[in-house]
Amino acid sequence: MEDLNTSLASLKFLAGFFHQEAFNIQFVWNAFAKIMTDANAQLRFRDDSWEQDWFLAKYAADFPGLGITARYQPPSEFHAFPKFEVESCVDQIVKATGLPFKQSRAPFQVAPLFDEPPSGLTLTTPLQEFYDLRERIRAQRDPAMTELNHILAWLHLALGHLFVGIALTPADESNVQQILQVCDQRWSEVWNEKDIYEDNMTVPELIQWKSDVFYGADLRQVGLDMHPSHQGQSKAWREDWGWLSADTDRELALAALQKAAQIMVSIPICFFLQQKFREADDSVNTGHLLATVVFRRWVLQLQAMAWLETALQRSWQHVRTQDLATFAFSALRPHWPRRIFGLSHRSMDVKATLSALRAWSNFRYSIDATFIPHWETNVATVWGLFSTTPALIRIPSEHYEDSVWCRREREIFEYLRDQEDFLDGRFLIELPESNLKALDVVIPTPAADEGVGFFKPGQFPFLTVVFTLFPFEPWENRLLACAAAVRMLFLNLQDAKITNNFCLKLASGFTPPPEIVPLTNHPGGWSSLIKLFADFQREWGDSTDSFPLVALPEAYSPEELVADNNSLVNIIDLSDGLVDETDVLAAFEWHRTILPSVIGNHKYGSFFAIDYRRLTEESWAGEERFMVIRGVNRIRTSVPLWFLQGEGQRVDEWKGMGVNPIFTQYLPGQWDWMLDNLDTPTWPAEFQKDSKLGFSKKLSAACAATAERGNDYYQGKIG
Repeated sequence: MEDLNTSLASLKFLAGFFHQEAFNIQFVWNAFAKIMTDANAQLRFRDDSWEQDWFLAKYAADFPGLGITARYQPPSEFHAFPKFEVESCVDQIVKATGLPFKQSRAPFQVAPLFDEPPSGLTLTTPLQEFYDLRERIRAQRDPAMTELNHILAWLHLALGHLFVGIALTPADESNVQQILQVCDQRWSEVWNEKDIYEDNMTVPELIQWKSDVFYGADLRQVGLDMHPSHQGQSKAWREDWGWLSADTDRELALAALQKAAQIMVSIPICFFLQQKFREADDSVNTGHLLATVVFRRWVLQLQAMAWLETALQRSWQHVRTQDLATFAFSALRPHWPRRIFGLSHRSMDVKATLSALRAWSNFRYSIDATFIPHWETNVATVWGLFSTTPALIRIPSEHYEDSVWCRREREIFEYLRDQEDFLDGRFLIELPESNLKALDVVIPTPAADEGVGFFKPGQFPFLTVVFTLFPFEPWENRLLACAAAVRMLFLNLQDAKITNNFCLKLASGFTPPPEIVPLTNHPGGWSSLIKLFADFQREWGDSTDSFPLVALPEAYSPEELVADNNSLVNIIDLSDGLVDETDVLAAFEWHRTILPSVIGNHKYGSFFAIDYRRLTEESWAGEERFMVIRGVNRIRTSVPLWFLQGEGQRVDEWKGMGVNPIFTQYLPGQWDWMLDNLDTPTWPAEFQKDSKLGFSKKLSAACAATAERGNDYYQGKIG
């Protein structure tokens, strides 16, 4: 570890600051650990079948008929990453194969840091540099914006959104008491935010819920704005994953990391937590438990950041900046179940054999085909397979080195093994293909009634409903694009008659003057909208004095107008011109009007996927029926979006493709845990009332006619 490692310096400062409270922190953690393990005696299943692990202490247990149930196994020390039953599992594999193993080593031990007195502690806070970055932003995703958002990603991970503003507030003797009052107020807001089931929660469930609030809520004028989360990840995580996953200059990422490590150790927040821990001298309450969880995650995050800081300063052959950043960031993700083994393998060589093993769908193994991402990008999904597992198994095979992803995995594994690791004592094993069956030895012998119930003991993932987005008819895509454009124009002009006249002028070929700003920052300006409106007017217009779609302000409530205005941020930067504006508008309207009726209420599921397996890049890019499917790559969707592809397809290399998680099929039935659902084929018939727009007679009749479509309408629409 470098002497000048800023993250380590922040960790040392933190340990010194809390030197006198370290005993109380460990005491509270011990009390919470007992509460967690005692709660294991009570079997509880979430209604949505999903758990999360803010405490980094939740494992799983085999449960006949239902697959698995959550089981707490907290580490003994508050500053340690969980390892669960890794030693006994590795021992079983070694005994079965006779293979050697190695263990990684952390470059420093955390416990002694808390033993050192706080003499001479200093910490530089680069707040002015942070605000200078904000002032230097000149364009979307320029270096200043990128560095700023890297900093924010790490701050969000440590402090959520409620306390980030506090950390970004300059503090001195004149205002520290005022800032402490703000800390106390926001802490109270966390406890004032209630869940309808809160009175029936166990203590671990309550602290888990309050962690959801602490890390996931945003401030509003009165109270908090809570967002639905997927395994602890609210939609805000999507932005942080996106910034860290982008191709970034290594020096920029390093500078951002170092600034974040200094800013996150906010003196007022330290004083606030210190007060909480000192209160625990007399008794331990739920507030002390939450404070300890926040502090534990703080300490663990700085360990991962210190590792990343060193890793960013060495030379790599295959590994990129985004690989290292998302590997470290994933270490603090509240994902569940936390696996024991991460398997690095070349799918074309070994997946068929793997799929026949009980290890294939067992919660102890982290395998790409049985891993469920949430707001992660594809890059983050890959490194999330390995970052948190206390054992890594690499399976060399004939074509392993042909894959750049496999080479990256090998290079990081070797670095963890030979240099340093934030997860001290992680096991690293090279497992030949001939020994694959040994993976099953860690799984308990099945009982005679193993097949009774929905799932085998240890089976994960659960059956998961995945909504599949299929292509729409060309006229439907044009309808969606025009609807989005008309609504956006109305939001700008605030007058239905002026909006209608403006639409007619665009349809006639009129190009607005430069002072009238286009709807998006697409380099094509107004050109795509002019063509779209001209075609739409010819196709669906009842007369020359009215556009086929008109704004109906009386149909809007004030809240709906605010919501539509706020939703405009869901369009991702179009300045590169790689995606047609009309495609994005069609996808925007689909996301605004159609998606909530089929997914927003979880009628079909909390995930949706686009199936590319029978598509070519040429057909996807050129055919009008794929407008929404192309455009959704530039929409911040309200539910996670996955891509399904075939072996060797590499849809991530298609022009304008998003950065979403990619599932690659190598075997029939590989995703047997996905329950597919299709879009409602009669959606145009419902669209008129949901869109808040007026339709021409021709258009209204065409939409109404779709009510006669059968449920099999979308079958065979791709390929």
